[in-house]
Amino acid sequence: DASHLWGKDQWETQQIIKRENQDEGIRALAIGPAGENLVTLANVMTGPKNAAGRYGLGAVMGSKKIKAIAVRGKRDVTVAHPTELLDYMKGQVNQLMDRKWVKTLKRFGTPLLLGAQNEGGWLYSRNGLGLPLGKKALPLYAENLDRYALGMASCLGCPIHCRHRYVIKEGSFAGTRGEGPEFLGIDALGFNLEHLDMESVIYANYLCDRLGLDVGNTGLMIAFAMQLYEKGI
Repeated sequence: DASHLWGKDQWETQQIIKRENQDEGIRALAIGPAGENLVTLANVMTGPKNAAGRYGLGAVMGSKKIKAIAVRGKRDVTVAHPTELLDYMKGQVNQLMDRKWVKTLKRFGTPLLLGAQNEGGWLYSRNGLGLPLGKKALPLYAENLDRYALGMASCLGCPIHCRHRYVIKEGSFAGTRGEGPEFLGIDALGFNLEHLDMESVIYANYLCDRLGLDVGNTGLMIAFAMQLYEKGI
């Protein structure tokens, strides 16, 4: 029974499940209020920001009145040829880490793509109807995340570590902390809306993650609502 979790955001849900079972090793697929309310932009979430997103899977769980699926793995994984596997993995990792792209990704994460796209004139606002933003977009470049960064994290087993961990220490959004935002979140909630304040973009991304909303589709829908308003619809 998950009635005591219904209405909680997905971060709270995962923490309560761990606390109730007295086990930090538990991992959960969870939905937030967006999935509970059958919002068609709702994600299934794991961790602070990992999302099975874009297609409304959170609404599918919500329609079945499933708040979360929690698991705890305790058995070993047996490998038939461990030495050969380790040698192969070392070769792959060495090849990966020598690439300039990967070295840059370790430094800036996926938001590094925004500057490259904007400089090429490929980033458009207003769901593609606006003009390229040019130098106006500089406040949302990846370098501007540095002032909020606590370091870089990685997905399980990945040597690259391209995930920003951040905290906003002062101002209107003081106390906001989490992981990200990634390329898509800054693009959809920032560039696309001509919303060029990094702190409020981070905060919007943070709200989406906690509510279980897809950051990309949320930004697109907000832009669509703005377009309707401008046309008097």
